[in-house]
Amino acid sequence: MRGKVTVGMVCMLLALASGQPVRAESDAPGNALMLQPVGLTTGAGHLSLEYERRMGEQFGLAGRLTGISHFLMRGGKTDEAGDDYDWIYDLNGVGVGVSARWYPGGNAPAGFNLGLRMDYNHYVGTYEDRAHNEAPVDARVSAFLIHGELGYKFIIANTIVIAPFLDAGLPLISGADDGANLMTLFTFIAGGGLYIGWAF
Repeated sequence: MRGKVTVGMVCMLLALASGQPVRAESDAPGNALMLQPVGLTTGAGHLSLEYERRMGEQFGLAGRLTGISHFLMRGGKTDEAGDDYDWIYDLNGVGVGVSARWYPGGNAPAGFNLGLRMDYNHYVGTYEDRAHNEAPVDARVSAFLIHGELGYKFIIANTIVIAPFLDAGLPLISGADDGANLMTLFTFIAGGGLYIGWAF
């Protein structure tokens, strides 16, 4: 169901974008400074600060810094764990990322956009093996993510930015405890978010 909904949303946004008139580059500010105060897909405290700069009428390049608190990764459900999960990571982290975006309406950084984003996040925290009734141990986890983006950036009165987006892609996640490899995970995830900010 998620795949069908996503394809439908992509087709609808592409159809809307194809009808947008190409506007002069001077119609919109060339820079946007934005904050994403909530991670919609993690359930954790998630704060991301992003700066995007116009690199031509149809292109924008963005860089971002991210902080995450109490990010939980959990898995397994067996009777031996004594609760819902066999293992739990409880993590805090920081990250950096970049995005390259295409604005077919020709008024970057405003309007409909498609893009590619790459992020690297590093976390520290604890790992608990509940299936084997072991005490929590210190853990380190790294995640490298390559995602596609689909979004729309509203710029109100050439000043206020409201920018919802969807993203989906492939994270490579690895974790370690005192030099021992605990986890290597290569999977697919999808999510989204909302940036708010200032255009100038």
